[in-house]
Order: sequence, then structure tokens, then C-alpha cells
Amino acid sequence: LNFLPRFAAWPDFTGEDRGSAIGSNVKVQLRIEEAERLEAPVSFAFDERSYGNGTRTSAVVVVKDGQVVAERYARGIDHETPQRTWSVAKSISATILGAARRNGHIDLDYPAVIADWNNGADPRREITLRDLLQMASGLDSGETGSRTDRIYFGGGRVVDQAASKVMEAKPGTRFKYSNNDTLIAMRSFRESLGTDDSYHRFPYEKLLHKIGAVHTTLEVDWNGDFVSSSQVWSTARDLARVGQLYLQDGVWGNERLLPEGWAQFVSAPGPAQPTSGPGYGAQFWLMNNAEGIPAGTYYMAGNRGQYVVIVPSMNAVIVRRGFDVIGGARFDINAFTRDVLLSLQAAEDARAEEAAQREQIELEIQATIDARRARSDRAKDAIRAEILEKYGLEE
Repeated sequence: LNFLPRFAAWPDFTGEDRGSAIGSNVKVQLRIEEAERLEAPVSFAFDERSYGNGTRTSAVVVVKDGQVVAERYARGIDHETPQRTWSVAKSISATILGAARRNGHIDLDYPAVIADWNNGADPRREITLRDLLQMASGLDSGETGSRTDRIYFGGGRVVDQAASKVMEAKPGTRFKYSNNDTLIAMRSFRESLGTDDSYHRFPYEKLLHKIGAVHTTLEVDWNGDFVSSSQVWSTARDLARVGQLYLQDGVWGNERLLPEGWAQFVSAPGPAQPTSGPGYGAQFWLMNNAEGIPAGTYYMAGNRGQYVVIVPSMNAVIVRRGFDVIGGARFDINAFTRDVLLSLQAAEDARAEEAAQREQIELEIQATIDARRARSDRAKDAIRAEILEKYGLEE
């Protein structure tokens, strides 16, 4: 432990993370309609059958208009229990790099992202940060690209393992999901800052703590590089906050944390795409092949069933955390997202219908007042009470 990087003490955060407002500038309202209609899909997410036989959900949080409208946890987990994010960490990395771009530390299209590649005729100097974020570096990363055990568990350093691979395809022309691309992208940010203390503090001070994600921790290798392709710990609420930041176009309160258009960048298909399955943006997956899901929906995804779905058209974020068995059934996030959105839409429709009915009642009240030529407040109040009672309503 004496060899690991040391971090200064963070501010002491008091109070539980119990508020219903996840976003900024949120008008908190009583959302009984949403809560009642979401009861079924949220409960079914925990029954280990409805969305995948044997899947094990640990947490669900649904946010609508910046407000938590559904939240449930498995036994032993609560709103302040960090879980390993697995590859959802990649999307967090992209968000950190967005903040770095906002602060002028990095550029998406500047070549030779790390010093080791900026030598002689090394073809890797053509790789840009954009290529890395879009999983299109062209580097050799093994058969699947997602096995980085030597870094995760074997004491290997990012600079020795991830940044030492040779090129096997022209950058930007081939999609290959690779942990190394994320690790190198974060390494390039470290080199751009030139000071380790700033690098280690930046994700917290410039992003996470500003949005209230105070229960999120990024692990490092023994050389001090963030292993943020998978080794990040976070709560369901903190992940919902990251999703909400994208719904707010990178703005939190009165402060812009991400560059304008960053949400559009991470959710737009990269030039090189997977040969099958969902599309890919920049460290985010695209829910573009799911029936019944609104266009423009994108999501973070990680092993064992970690999902953060961002639905701009509905101004909603859906978080599902899990302990699904590796190699077993996968949680059907498409079906769950569809069911949650149907519930949210039904609540909106019911509220709109109620508002329309109330408007008609108000018109009837005014018409009755005019017809009876009521002048006194007492007479008007009596008419109002009479009409409301007719419809089974109270003032």
C-alpha cells in the first residue's frame, strides 16, 4: 500500500443521498401516477424471470425530468452502496474526457496521443483521441479486445500492457471493442496535464462532485493510471446523475461541465460500426435496433448487467444494476426500457387527460356562474362546489 498513489482528503459530505432531485434546476412534484405505473416493471426486474431467467438485479432507478420516480434495491444494497461498474466505466471515462475538452486540456483530432507513439515512423502516431473513443484505433487487442487481466489482476501497468500493442488496421476504419482504447485515452489525458496530482483530482473536482456523484471512485494501477475501462465503483444514483448530465447537454446548474455538442458526439454512430447488434458512438452504445424504443436513445453497458439508458425524447434516465452470472442469461434491457417508457408515457397521458378534464370543468363552472348571474363570492363558491361534487372532485 505504501507504493500506491496518495490522494488528498476530499470534502466531508454530510447527509444521506435521499433527495428525489437528481438533475439541476428540477421542479420537484408529487409523481404518484408514475410511481404506480412503474411498480410492475420495476418489481418484475427483480423476479429473476421476466427479463431473463436467472438474472439478478441489485438496483433500479428511474429518473424523469430530473426527478427520481422509481427506486428499488436488492437486500444488502442501498442508495449509497457502490458497485463495480464494469464497462459502464468507459462511458464515465468519456464524460471525464469531455470535461477535459471543456477545460482545454485535450483535442479530439490531435494525433500522437501519447509520447511513446511519437517516435520515428511509428504508425500509431496517426491514432487520435476520436479513434480511441469510437473503438477504432486499429490496434491489436487480442481475439475479443476485452481481456485485460494482466492490468486488472496481474500487476501490469497501463503503459506496458495497453499502450504497447501494434497496429493491424488503419485508424478509424475498423470497429473493435477494446478495453485498451479506453485505457490509452485516459493515459493521453494524464500526459496532457503533465502533473499527476491534477490528473488524480480532475475527475472528482471538475465533474463527479459537481453533479453530486460523491460515491463514485476510480481505481488506478500501481503506476497511477486510471483503470477506467472497468475498475470504477459507483452507486445507481450516481450513475443516474451522469445520465442526467447528458440530458442537460452537459450543463449542471449554471455551469457548463461538458462542451456543447458532447452529448451528440458520444451518441452519434462512429464511422466504423459493429458488424451486428447495436450501434456504437463514443464509449456509449446506441439502442438503435430495439423495437419500440424512441430514436436517439443511447446507453452505457457493463458486464453482469450494468445499464444506464438515456432517453432524450422522454427526458428520462433508466439505471439497472445487477449481479448476473457470467455466461448465463443476459438481462433484456431493451424489453425493460420499453416497459418503463410505456409506463412513463401512460402516466403522462393520464395527467394530460386529467388536465383537459379539469379545464372543461372550469369552463363549465364559469358558464354556470354566467348563466345564473352569480355576483357574490359566496354564490360563486357554491356553484364551484356543486360542479366539482358532480364530477366527484374537491377543491
